[in-house]
Amino acid sequence: MILTRNDIIFLTIYYTLAITLSSLIVYKIRCPFHKLCHLPPANKMRWQTVSTTFLLHLFMIPIAFAVMPFYDSYRNETEMVIIISFSLGVFLAVLYTIWYLVHHKLYAGLDLTIILLLTMYLNIPLHRIEISEELYFKSWLNASFITYLCFMMVAYAVLGIMGLCMEIFPNSLELLKEMWNGDEKKERR
Repeated sequence: MILTRNDIIFLTIYYTLAITLSSLIVYKIRCPFHKLCHLPPANKMRWQTVSTTFLLHLFMIPIAFAVMPFYDSYRNETEMVIIISFSLGVFLAVLYTIWYLVHHKLYAGLDLTIILLLTMYLNIPLHRIEISEELYFKSWLNASFITYLCFMMVAYAVLGIMGLCMEIFPNSLELLKEMWNGDEKKERR
């Protein structure tokens, strides 16, 4: 199993373009989207969010290599491949979520979630077109798709819990507003 230079160059260019396009779309739609969802106006889009997205894709590489030994002899994925990808994807999503909650930057977390959602949809042509039959390519597609889904599940769970907290505890709205733009005080200084 040899990674060819052409495959690496193709995937690097493809994901760079996909993440850049997704980031530009989020940059353009985020303010109208926040108004539509009745969210407080957010601070400027942080370019660290875009670099975090690239870092997440680098983390997907070890996940892809971790699941390779669990493909069967016909290169079909087994349950173990899905379990390992899902476990590592959820672990990454929870770490990212905790970081955003601790640093009170929920708006940046929402930006990241929308960027990943758009990147996931831009990733679909790689699944539909058989670019390569190599095992590393199949494991990369599997790991990336499951990681995207894990991030979406964790984001929806956090949004659901926040909505539930606002219904049960009316005072939690102020805390959530503070967590939404927590670095606002730092930028004013």
